Amino acid sequence: RITRPEALLALGAMSGNAHASPRRRGAEECEEGGEVMKSGHLWKENPRGFFSREWKKRWFTLTSSNFCYFVAYNDEEPLKTVPLAAIKSVSIEGYKGANCLRIATNVFMSDGKPRIFFLKGADDADVRSWVDVLNEATMLSKQRQMKLRARSLSGLSTESK
Repeated sequence: RITRPEALLALGAMSGNAHASPRRRGAEECEEGGEVMKSGHLWKENPRGFFSREWKKRWFTLTSSNFCYFVAYNDEEPLKTVPLAAIKSVSIEGYKGANCLRIATNVFMSDGKPRIFFLKGADDADVRSWVDVLNEATMLSKQRQMKLRARSLSGLSTESK
């Protein structure tokens, strides 16, 4: 019997991608054709806690185009999908006694403030791993967008001749 971590390692070894994960039901909305770069459990701070903010364990999936999270690994629909283009910065920040991922976005909450995610990993190495892969993914996403814009602009200039 193969456990989930062993299955992830086996799949990663087969695909040559150490961050590969099995394709989940309902993950198409998150992936939109993008390659899964990393997935796993993180603890997300709920920014709307009334008296104190609470941390909830969620399953996160990072693809070449989106950063999504689900209540649990087997969930069909993500709770939230953030396009990588909407991520402004990813950093490590000491927060409430732990090293956390701080992800600032161009996504706005209902009160008009930009959404900032605070996420905790299993340990500092896990947090660093997520920061590294998120920064790499956002950089690649921005490069793809710049190439698409350049192509569309070059197409406009040839049409006007």
